[in-house]
Parts: sequence; structure tokens; C-alpha cells
Amino acid sequence: MIIKEFLPKTELLKKGVHSYYFIYGDKKKYSCIAFPNTMKSILIGINTRLNYTNDTIDTKTDIDTVSIQILNNTRANKFIINQSDIILQINFLSTGLCRFMNAPISVLDYPKNDELIHRLKNILLHNNQTEEGILNTIECILVAVYKEQKIEQLQRALQLLETSNSIKKVANEVNMSYRTLHRHFKKYTGLTPSIYQRIFRLREALLSNENHLNIFYDESHFIREFKFFTGYTPSKYKKKLKKQMVDFYFQVQ
Repeated sequence: MIIKEFLPKTELLKKGVHSYYFIYGDKKKYSCIAFPNTMKSILIGINTRLNYTNDTIDTKTDIDTVSIQILNNTRANKFIINQSDIILQINFLSTGLCRFMNAPISVLDYPKNDELIHRLKNILLHNNQTEEGILNTIECILVAVYKEQKIEQLQRALQLLETSNSIKKVANEVNMSYRTLHRHFKKYTGLTPSIYQRIFRLREALLSNENHLNIFYDESHFIREFKFFTGYTPSKYKKKLKKQMVDFYFQVQ
């Protein structure tokens, strides 16, 4: 599997979009597991049909087809990419996807006639442009459907949750009640504040050079969290999945 990463060029889109990936099947069928994160992604299969069940994305070559799925990244997703299949993955920041959709992201099953989904399908089916050309067109579409949501308080809450142990204190800092913060956070990120904190801390523990016991209470706490979000204990990951586990979002801090 080959992954090419591109960053958004338009300043407006940087508020909501983290990155774009072109994912190509290589010489043979390839399987890997992407580590959990707090973002949402739109997967677009180009001449490729996507099947997303039980945290597994499986591809099948299907000429003249554009298949779209909205990916829940809070669990470890398994990718099975067949030879010659192509996926374009648009990765949105925690509150980013709601800026482009007609509905909040409290649910992942968006109507298929959503303006963004409809326009993305139209440009990709018979498109012979380069990767850069495709992304330029997609950025034009994203800018056209961009919606300035009033989520500044939630963006501040996201920052505070990464360092605070008390969700109630975060709610006070952003002038919300605990229940209001919980409701709006779930509406615009698809996560509860506590789940967001747990994913962030697990990723921090794994991506930093610090001892993970500086972040978790003890070794058993770390193992429970690792297994909750990945389905594997750390030891099983090291023994059986080390060559397959990839982090598509290693740059996220």
C-alpha cells in the first residue's frame, strides 16, 4: 500500500481540514490497522467500491464507480486494500466536518444527497487529472460549501480538555454548563468530552518519548485503555501486529 499525504492550501480550509491522503493498492492485497484518533474522515473510492463494516474497510475494484464512506476514527480501523484500488481520504479536524455538511456530526450516517457528497462524486468518476489537480478541484468544492459554525467555544474546550483533568472546570472556562458542553461537544465532534480526552491521552502516550506511566495511573490502566480503543493488548500488538499497525495521523500533537 502506498500513501501520499497532501496538506490543505486554502487558509479558510485549515480551520476544518487536517490533510488529504491518496491511498493506492500495490502489487498485492494489503492489510493494515490505523490507530484511533479524534478526527473524522471522508473516504472516497475512485473506481473502487468501499465496504465498511465492523471497523474494517475492504475495497473491491469497480470501474465507473465512486463509493463514499464517512469513517469513525475513534476505533482502530482495519484497511484491506486490493491491488490497483484507489482511495482518497479527506481528514477533518475534530470540529471540522460539521463546517461542510448539512447536519451536525452527532451521527455518521449522512444522507447521500448531501451537497458535499453529491459534488465530490460528480468530479471524481471520470476525472483524469493529476493528484494536485483533483485536490485543487476538491478545495474549490469545500470552500463553496464551507459553513461558518459558531463553534469557537468548543475549539477552546478542545484545547483545555487536552490538559485538564476536570470536564466541569473546562465547562466553566468556556461559560457553559456541564450538560450544555456535553451536548454540543457530541453534536459537533461525534465524541463525548471524556472519550476525546481518553483518545488524546492514549495517542500522546504512544507518540511521545515520555514514559506512558507519566500519563496513566499505572500499567494496568494503560493496558485497559489500549485494549478499549484497539481491541488488542499492547503485548499482542507487539507480537502479531507490529508490521501492520500504521498511524495515518502521526503528525497530530
